[in-house]
Amino acid sequence: MRGVLAVIVFVHHYFYAFCPDLIFGGNYDNYVHTGPFSFYKIIALTPINILFNPGMAIHFFFLLSGYVQTRNYFIKPEISFLQKSLIKRYFRLAIPILSVVVLVYFSHRFYLIRKDLIPINELTAGWLKSLLPNNLNFFKVVMEGLSDCFRGNSRYYQVLWTMPTELINSFVVLALLLILHNLKYKIYVIMLLIAIQFIVLEEYYSVAFMVGMLFANLEINSEKFKKIFSKSLVQFLCLILGLYFGSYPFTGYQNAAGHSLYAPISFFEIYPHVISYLIGVIFLFCFLLYSKSSQNILSKKVFLFFGEISFMFYLIHLLLLLSVTPLLYAKFRNTNDGGIDFVLTGLSSFIAITLVAYTLTKAVDKPVIKWCNSFAKKFF
Repeated sequence: MRGVLAVIVFVHHYFYAFCPDLIFGGNYDNYVHTGPFSFYKIIALTPINILFNPGMAIHFFFLLSGYVQTRNYFIKPEISFLQKSLIKRYFRLAIPILSVVVLVYFSHRFYLIRKDLIPINELTAGWLKSLLPNNLNFFKVVMEGLSDCFRGNSRYYQVLWTMPTELINSFVVLALLLILHNLKYKIYVIMLLIAIQFIVLEEYYSVAFMVGMLFANLEINSEKFKKIFSKSLVQFLCLILGLYFGSYPFTGYQNAAGHSLYAPISFFEIYPHVISYLIGVIFLFCFLLYSKSSQNILSKKVFLFFGEISFMFYLIHLLLLLSVTPLLYAKFRNTNDGGIDFVLTGLSSFIAITLVAYTLTKAVDKPVIKWCNSFAKKFF
């Protein structure tokens, strides 16, 4: 599933850079003057957008992190597991990140970033201009990978904005289980903390982590939970509700959702969109947790492969979208038209990112995981 989510983020960024009409439901003039069933509106303002909805994907990433990091503990509650996970977590993230920001640095030095070849669009011109600024020396780039990106400074390489949330909340869920280790009814404390984070603190990304931990607990320790969500009707409802809330449109036009099938929940135009995504991924996860047919599909080799390279795919995709992809677009645009250039550029970019991500997984990510496991065993 991580591989699927990483590809969704790539598709979003590709559309945003090279055809933002797909995300916004058309350019402003078309949006105002065309009817409710224009091609771009159907793509952007229906559940089809789940295929490139970054809000859903990021929340799903965070929920999966909370689930995966704690599930083995609930199967076999040993403090040493939590201790090892705590000591490994920073290095597991920082070393791969460092390798990628160094690649960004050298891409600048060798003039490989080609934002000038991306077609100009008033919807995204400001966004493109802000991406990958060439404003750090090598020492500061190293500090960016090892420290600054975890303190909320992701302006040098924007996809790193998720890293403070990932690291801090990983520490929080693991430390919480250490504190609650001997508490019999720790599930009630977890539920209380989720309520506080959601209602009082409004930390919705943190809620996703905590919900992942809650689901790990329920899956292992609650037969009632399994019985309810194994029912076909419940799974179907979870899928429908998950797709509906999880695909809440990412749009810059005022009250766009209010003029679509999302009108019943268009109050998310006032309240944060992320609440809808959080609700959606909770339902989708409940569906996937006990859907045998979905698990059989996601267990195919191709999905397992993308799951294996998902971290490096996520980290590297933006760099290649702003270096390799513009060159491909310029090449295909000279020889094709009618949208074929857009499709060929996207597929070629996807293949290039996959190959680079696989190489980095073998060269960096897997050795880091192996070293982290060996390092943690020396202490615990």
